[in-house]
Amino acid sequence: MSQMKDLTGAQIGRLTVIRQGPRRNGKICWTCCCACTPDREIQIAAANLLAKKQPTRSCGCLLREHAASLRGKGDGTIGYCSAHDRVRAARGRASEYACVACGERAFHWALRTDAVDKKFDGTGRLAGRPFSLNVFDYQPMCPGCHKWYDTGVPWRSRSRAIEGVKAKILSGEFAPGTKLPGVDRLAKSFGVSRTTAHKAVKILGYMGFVSLVNYRYIVSDASAREGRVDG
Repeated sequence: MSQMKDLTGAQIGRLTVIRQGPRRNGKICWTCCCACTPDREIQIAAANLLAKKQPTRSCGCLLREHAASLRGKGDGTIGYCSAHDRVRAARGRASEYACVACGERAFHWALRTDAVDKKFDGTGRLAGRPFSLNVFDYQPMCPGCHKWYDTGVPWRSRSRAIEGVKAKILSGEFAPGTKLPGVDRLAKSFGVSRTTAHKAVKILGYMGFVSLVNYRYIVSDASAREGRVDG
């Protein structure tokens, strides 16, 4: 077993590591103090301090400051992440609530399917993701219920790709008998990963909208689709 890295005295964002703390739920923790309240000690898991993506860098003051800055931010500059920050600023963390589906502790703010002020992020890896400017269009949910709740809704990445390709086939943009665009092109068109685009095409094959011919997917005609559905 490799020796644990000594973090004593390390500066991680606004945090200063003081000493190793007690284990919590079997996890190694370190006692730290934050620059905003240097006289208050907090326990943070070593894994969170050393995480390569989004390590813990404060006692939570950075998140609170960011959330406060959103109060004066114009609606036109709000995106998917900023909208969730705005919800946390207005209603607190989802973990302070019970999941609306099962009653267990919630972890996520889930966008309601009947949200009235829904918009879609238009940039980067979050392109196509929905959000709302109305903080009451969100509900607290645990991870399992959130995943179940989002199954099949149009903004889930796989559903977005399936429905997008299906719409182009039904409209005639992808004509019967022609080759379906490559996975890379479909992934870029619908803002999904290459793997998601490939799975979406396979599902469309099961549904009869496309067929695999010589390692390329060909758009099926209406009669083939109807036969697949009836059969």
